[in-house]
Amino acid sequence: ERFGMSAIRLIITIVLARLLMPSQFGLIGMITVFIAIAQVLIDSGFGKALIQLKDTNKIDESSIFYFNLFISIFMILVFYFSAPHIASFYREPQLVKIVRVMSLNFLINAFGLIQTTLLTKELNFRPQMLINISTSIIGGIVGTSMALEGYGVWSLVFQTIAISTGRSLLLWVISDWRPIWALNINSLKGMIWFGTNITASEVLNAVFSNIYFLLIGRLFTATDLGFYVQARKIVTLTAESISLAAGKVLFPTFSKIQHDKERLKSSVKHSLQGIAFITIPMMAIIIVTANHMIPTVFGPHWLPTVPYLQLLSITGILYSLSIVNLSCLVALGHADLQFKLGLVKNAILIILIFITYDLGMLAMIIGYTVNSLISYYINTYYTKKMLSYSVIEQIKDLLGILLATAVAVLFIMALKNIAQFSGWMILLIQLISGAAIYLVVCNIFQLSALVEFKKIIYKYRRR
Repeated sequence: ERFGMSAIRLIITIVLARLLMPSQFGLIGMITVFIAIAQVLIDSGFGKALIQLKDTNKIDESSIFYFNLFISIFMILVFYFSAPHIASFYREPQLVKIVRVMSLNFLINAFGLIQTTLLTKELNFRPQMLINISTSIIGGIVGTSMALEGYGVWSLVFQTIAISTGRSLLLWVISDWRPIWALNINSLKGMIWFGTNITASEVLNAVFSNIYFLLIGRLFTATDLGFYVQARKIVTLTAESISLAAGKVLFPTFSKIQHDKERLKSSVKHSLQGIAFITIPMMAIIIVTANHMIPTVFGPHWLPTVPYLQLLSITGILYSLSIVNLSCLVALGHADLQFKLGLVKNAILIILIFITYDLGMLAMIIGYTVNSLISYYINTYYTKKMLSYSVIEQIKDLLGILLATAVAVLFIMALKNIAQFSGWMILLIQLISGAAIYLVVCNIFQLSALVEFKKIIYKYRRR
């Protein structure tokens, strides 16, 4: 799902980047943090509580469904009345209408939250794959058509609404789940402790993972923010997208074996190697080809994005490794600890922001990268404490992947210096040859992650 959806969305992003200006992407980036916080509050952690708890029933599910609808309507009203204040904060009057229209997504998304949660709990990802790929295509058609007609930033707004609407409609078509007329307060109370901790943690994460949208939008121009938005989007559609997919699988899987510590540790190790096998070389190749890739693929007017993309690619690697450790922590029932760790990591981020904000955008993003490195170490501390799996052991388990990636990167850099081609041709040669060299080195050393992927592909082909 994530590979397919990311590929489609990346193509759409490239098309829209060539049709629209960086400032128009920047306008959407300005409200990202507000949208992210509202979406977390609508779910209120009950979705994860529904996955983590073994004994739940139709009354529990329906109660959460109606609660989500109520909160989503409430958030639409909040956004409607606060839209002028958000626009005034950024000194962008056109944000008033954009905020109000974008808030409709809250209610649209709320209709599909329970179906998504239940499919995830059952580890049934095929329907979600089909829905997400289909709606990405629909949204891309809507956004591109509007951009060609000259609708500017509204192309991005209605692209998002089209994706949300299509997704919720298809979830109701594919899923057999339907709510019953029941709203049991006791059902909600039974999950509120776990849900509250998850919500608090995810609100913090939503704020601080998107705080740079807020700060850059306020301190710099919409165009500057547009460059940052594009860099973040590329990383989100590659490493972070795969990491989130892994998190969806790892959390319910780890939850099922939470009482068998040896088996859980082994599963964490294999999961870490599996996700690093993809994200580390992917991000490394993006880093070394960014100077050529951005102007070639997105257009020369996006060239200032390059240094931001290179730094954020490092955070993408660290995020992918952290997601495994955090999924283990929550699966063991320590949602409160996840919240406390979030406080510590975000306090460090605030300090780094305070140090760097006056030095310019690049310094701020360097601070964000440093915080990602510190956060990874903090996330692994409790993995060591609970499973005796330290950061040193984790890095040792990734040495083969790091070595293979280094060989591929050196080959790409050498190729860039001797190649006679330019434009798309050299970029394609770099990407394909880099990936090929990486796989060859992995195969020579018979890395366990590659062996596991071969088994998965073989079983899939047989099935």
